[in-house]
Amino acid sequence: MRRVVQMLQKISRNCHDFILHCRQSPVVTKEDKESCFDIFLRITTFLADVVQFLRQADDDVSELTYASGRNHPAWTELTEKFTTAVDDIKDTLDRIDRVAAMYQRQYQGDMASWFSYLSLSPRAFRDTAQLPCFVLPPIRTARFFDRDDVIEKVEKHFQDGDSTSSLRSLALYGMGGVGKSHVAMKYLDKKLAIKNFDAIFWINAENPVSIQQSFTDIALKLKLPDTGPASHDENRMILKGWLQQTECKWMIIYDNAETIELLRDYWPLSGSNGRVLITTRNHMLGFDPADAGLEILPWDTDTGSKFLLHLLTGHISAELLANETQSAYSLSERLSGHALALSNMCGLIHRRSWSISELVEVYDRSKDFKDGLETVWQLSFENLKPDCAALLSVFTFCAPDSIPQSLFEFNEEKDSLTVDMLWYLDSDRLSTSTEELLALALIKRDGYDRVFSIHRLIAAQFRRFLNPKDLQKAFCEASILMYNAFPKRPKKPGAARANLYNVWDRCQLWLQHVLQLKSSFMQERKRDPSFSACRETCETYLLETQNWRELEDLVIVNRIAMETLPEPDKEIYLLSSTEIHVASMWAFRGGFKMALKSLLTAHSLKLAESTIDLQNTCWIEDNLASIYGCLGDFDTAIQWNERSHATWKRWSESTGVEFKCPPLLKLTRGRILTHGGRLDESREQLAEAVGGLLSAEPFVWAPTATCKFAIGRLLMFEGKYEAAESMLLESQSMWLQGDKSRALDFNGII
Repeated sequence: MRRVVQMLQKISRNCHDFILHCRQSPVVTKEDKESCFDIFLRITTFLADVVQFLRQADDDVSELTYASGRNHPAWTELTEKFTTAVDDIKDTLDRIDRVAAMYQRQYQGDMASWFSYLSLSPRAFRDTAQLPCFVLPPIRTARFFDRDDVIEKVEKHFQDGDSTSSLRSLALYGMGGVGKSHVAMKYLDKKLAIKNFDAIFWINAENPVSIQQSFTDIALKLKLPDTGPASHDENRMILKGWLQQTECKWMIIYDNAETIELLRDYWPLSGSNGRVLITTRNHMLGFDPADAGLEILPWDTDTGSKFLLHLLTGHISAELLANETQSAYSLSERLSGHALALSNMCGLIHRRSWSISELVEVYDRSKDFKDGLETVWQLSFENLKPDCAALLSVFTFCAPDSIPQSLFEFNEEKDSLTVDMLWYLDSDRLSTSTEELLALALIKRDGYDRVFSIHRLIAAQFRRFLNPKDLQKAFCEASILMYNAFPKRPKKPGAARANLYNVWDRCQLWLQHVLQLKSSFMQERKRDPSFSACRETCETYLLETQNWRELEDLVIVNRIAMETLPEPDKEIYLLSSTEIHVASMWAFRGGFKMALKSLLTAHSLKLAESTIDLQNTCWIEDNLASIYGCLGDFDTAIQWNERSHATWKRWSESTGVEFKCPPLLKLTRGRILTHGGRLDESREQLAEAVGGLLSAEPFVWAPTATCKFAIGRLLMFEGKYEAAESMLLESQSMWLQGDKSRALDFNGII
């Protein structure tokens, strides 16, 4: 009996943990209630097992309580049932913990409101948002067809809820290409026409970068206070807080969402009053986080044929269309009413001046593919002209939405183009190929915003269509074009080390496309281990904006990519550049020993080059001086600073440029001397540094603000606190004027 009592005590302790959780929670959620029932059912079942055990054991109970009776079959069975009960209850409690963590993340964005409510003089919410506000997809469908029954179901779902006080959400799910986004856009257009909402936000929810940028764009367009172009986390919290507190009528569409985990951090807070629509291939989003799901199915054969005829209206005479009804029905039947496939077939008919019946004959002759959709892609791709195929292949390696037309516009960056890419410089050829792809419905273009888009299904299918050699070529061309388009740090003879602070907005425009290249490289490597890469990245931008997650991921991929390059083509600069970014990443995060290791590796690689890049070597040595200073080894830090000074002098002599010590080298030396106690020398170095930085063209606010901060610290060491305060305020003002994103930790320091 004693052991049975111990079992029951163990289960009771688990129940106590659940009771504490419920008492500490501000609200009892649906998940809590379900978990409570699960635990109750498990305990009741085990109690019944205990009663049955005691009744069956009868007079043998006393024997079973001793060690000699523990192997008795009845006792073994009860022990197994106890273990199962404990494990089940533990699983339930673990699930509660995960759900609680999710709700905790949701409530984080509302902390300011809670503090306001608890304060003695609560701050009333004042809605300063710029309304009405509509952030719509860059490329929209001009000709909607059918789906009225689906729109009615969407409308009914949103009307069934309490329109004055609740958040209602619905997930539209289905296979790729059936028209989920089409339905969302049609519903959106209907609401715009009747002015049903004060704000509508279309969010690209495919990956972390696209969704965070969408939230930032919305926050900036609303002109919410304290938002900035690169402060994505702050923007997310501020926007979620606004969605919860505003009295305006708003709607959000999360387009192409795939994972629950990604949506949770961007889901409106509890108590928000709005409408949310999700388009996804993942039906589970209809259970969590959405209230319900609605499957979007391909059209039936008859509706599919009408859709095809609808698309061809204006391209084929009305008389011919009337005679093609049966052929349209046959084609729709072969394609199972798949909207995207029918749209592509319409492009073929229009471009090649076929009738529908002629297309059906060509389709039926394609016997290599059993799957109807596979035949669609084969017919769409196999007769593409070389220029069109090359252009489409580049699009498939970009993020599918909002591909800037400037990707194919060149100023001075032409040297990196391969011979096969020179045709991109011919605007007439490029325009002809673009029009061909548009006519075939393989891409879309928004002329006003000058952006292209490609359906994800088309991009995936065309990559599969390409042979390994063409796929490799396409990836390299996309990498080169992206490298040309991504903003560069300015390069001038004798110029100080430059950053990207002044072009962050342009960097953000290209970030999702560079990261798409990274993802594509890893996907192709899984399919073909011989797949290699051209290493073109945006590591510097990610470093400056402290996007550690993407930077770490990108560095890992770059190292893998480096291993794929042929040995003769491996430039040591590529290897050293990666190590430099790794070192900077660790230094920004306080891992100075890790940073030192990577910087020393980078320095060794630079010195091993056949022709040493003295400018870059100088900056590595300057960084080493800073790292040793952070580690408190000021003597070694000064030695590396002097070494960088000598390297810059060697560079000046080798190029015939008049030697002038860069202000940044003086800034580094001044900071080291300050902390080393050599204040007089430090004052001289910092004065020269700030003078050089203030007169630099173009003016770069970040190092100048940092230099003023260093002077303020020097004044504090000297006990001149009023002067120090004045200088630190100057530093703060300059930094905040430049870094409107407030993304760097420097804001916290000052």
